[in-house]
Amino acid sequence: MQDEWGNMIEAVPLTKPPGSHWFGYYDKWQFNRSGTRILGQRSDFDLRMPKAGDEIEIGLIDLARDEPSWQKLGSTRAWHWQAGCMLQWVPGSGEPETCIWNDIRDGRFISRVLSPDTGNTRELPAPVFTLHPNGTRALTIDFGAYIEELTLGTGTGPEGPALADGGLPCLPGSRVVGVPDGNAPRR
Repeated sequence: MQDEWGNMIEAVPLTKPPGSHWFGYYDKWQFNRSGTRILGQRSDFDLRMPKAGDEIEIGLIDLARDEPSWQKLGSTRAWHWQAGCMLQWVPGSGEPETCIWNDIRDGRFISRVLSPDTGNTRELPAPVFTLHPNGTRALTIDFGAYIEELTLGTGTGPEGPALADGGLPCLPGSRVVGVPDGNAPRR
């Protein structure tokens, strides 16, 4: 492999079987601030469309270790091949750093926020589509409609979306939630 100046660089695999490993959406923070830890997702299958209830692992690889390896952080049932579960580091989260991903609890989409260093975890009552660059706010959308209708069923969700007349998904629009507590942020 070559870099942009034509210099040869070595590509080194970071994960090993079992499982298929990937990150997800293009605009998410995969590397932590120091560039030493990489978030990822792992499935025990590939080469097929996900089915309702399919669960994948959330994990990280710590490049600062002598022998980097997959470390499981959690799991999710709210994901699809294109965007994963919107897994990403929360920018501006201070120390210890935190990551966030979408999941399903009691038939509803939620977000899980975790500090890999302390194991402290909490839930937000809505799924995250994208985070503000300072990490204090998140944009959420109707993921049921997004996954089932707009991505042509390429992922898993609690149930199909509510449909309006004519079979189009009811998209109540996007809204902003506060990452610290899941409430609408003050203006």
